[in-house]
Amino acid sequence: MVKKTLVAILLRALRHGLKNNHDPLDALLGHALGAYFGVISQARLRDELARYYSELSIPDLLECIDYPAAKARVVTDGYKTDLVDHKSAGKPIWMPQPVWDKKLALLRHARVRLDLLTLSEGASIPPHLHRGVVSGFMLLEGRAAIRHYDISRYNRDSVLARMTVDEVLEPGQYTVNSDAKDNVHWLLGVADRSILYRFNITGLPSELPEYGDLAGRLYIDTSPISAPSEQPVKLRFATEEEARAITFERRS
Repeated sequence: MVKKTLVAILLRALRHGLKNNHDPLDALLGHALGAYFGVISQARLRDELARYYSELSIPDLLECIDYPAAKARVVTDGYKTDLVDHKSAGKPIWMPQPVWDKKLALLRHARVRLDLLTLSEGASIPPHLHRGVVSGFMLLEGRAAIRHYDISRYNRDSVLARMTVDEVLEPGQYTVNSDAKDNVHWLLGVADRSILYRFNITGLPSELPEYGDLAGRLYIDTSPISAPSEQPVKLRFATEEEARAITFERRS
């Protein structure tokens, strides 16, 4: 109990130090803590994430996350590596340097994480969704096909959704999603190696509250939909094996 109280105090102090910082990532992390504490909505955080990606200087990002070391880790791991170091100025004079230096580790207690993902050619992240999430992918290297499906209703065993994104990302391009916007996502590597930069926060109150108790990674059978459309279709939940068996047929 004492530890949880201390963490909450540190997170609130950290939010105050981050939200008005000139560093773009620090400002985004401050907004993420605002969503964690219920001060801002999922929709506001999603918009702030899109703005962060749209204004991001990739050379500055690569420097501040020590990209060569992070890339070596994700290539060795073969799928994902956490980003735990973020070099930024603007530390408030009242904040201890060790807290500022370890802010990404501290943010884990607020279910906020940054990581790099890698996909080899033909490798996929099968179609799935999460409840209570705001997330985004920006491609740093290679090429990756991505599809998003926007959910208009959650059911106990299915969702009502339509395909809204069907693109091949080039370096610097990105997508964002949340419970109420493009939540189902499906990725496919189309270069020898593709590396994506991901922001993710989970456990937020949902903008679509039906069946909010659904938890974890929920796989979706997207096979009834072949192209973007305005007409939503019922898509059932699937097992991981079923989702992985669906072929990502790229349209010309």
